[in-house]
Amino acid sequence: SGPCGRGKSTHTRLWQSAFGEAASVFNDDKPALRRLDTGWFAYGTPWCGKEGYNTNTRVPLAALCFVTRGAENRIRPMTAEEAIPHLFSQIMVVDSSDLARQMELADALLCSVPCYLLACNVSPAAAEVAYRGMRGNGAAADD
Repeated sequence: SGPCGRGKSTHTRLWQSAFGEAASVFNDDKPALRRLDTGWFAYGTPWCGKEGYNTNTRVPLAALCFVTRGAENRIRPMTAEEAIPHLFSQIMVVDSSDLARQMELADALLCSVPCYLLACNVSPAAAEVAYRGMRGNGAAADD
């Protein structure tokens, strides 16, 4: 996730190049997140990015990764407190009369789903660094 111009679409292409068909994209801008009894899920929505990925599907949400630009590729876990401004800048408030409930859900999300901060450039290694960092549940950087 991240604001426009941070490299989300570029990073998506890097994942597809690095991992082929093992990396599928169902939404490249504004997926919907939902908490069910079995955990958090991400859903494709009509609000897609410039690449036009918007498949009507649902996938389990394993983590949130906030993308920033960087001179070298580096990823690290974030605390819930660190992730708050990143998440809140991406939330679409649909009904402001239920803002308190939306904030409760955001808190539950940040307390139950790991968050990462990815600084990346456009080198092919960026996808590998992100993958290793999130799969290993720790920090990773270019070798």
